[in-house]
Amino acid sequence: VFEPVSAAHFEWKAWQTLRGQSVMAFDYRVALDRSRWQVMYRDREIVTAYHGWFDVDPKTHVILRIAVVAENIPPDFPVKSASDILDYDYQDLSGQEFLLPSKAEIQMSVGDFMTKNNKEFRSYRKYSADALIKYDGELTAPAQTTPTKKK
Repeated sequence: VFEPVSAAHFEWKAWQTLRGQSVMAFDYRVALDRSRWQVMYRDREIVTAYHGWFDVDPKTHVILRIAVVAENIPPDFPVKSASDILDYDYQDLSGQEFLLPSKAEIQMSVGDFMTKNNKEFRSYRKYSADALIKYDGELTAPAQTTPTKKK
């Protein structure tokens, strides 16, 4: 959405509330000829135009929610509608706050069926390793080398 290649058209929407916080809401649209958003069903896939919205924290200017909705899906394609909403929230990892995905909702309709897939991202952990190498004995200075002369 935010890459220059998408040439997205952005518009101010309104002030809204997200999780009890005031946010700046914007709408956007990406034309088919600039889109790279794929809708896949079994062994078939298409690229569609899309539109959506996003909510921004007015203090930090980070995106807290973004939505994508497919447009103009060809009538012969099995999927009739597709959308994806992704929420971000701050998570504590080893005493530091990081903005990470917190939940997602993906909806798709195929024929007479509508599917809804809710995902929660939680229990983030920081994986690290600390190593200290010690040698027995006295430390010695590195050997001095003499520079070589050019011939």
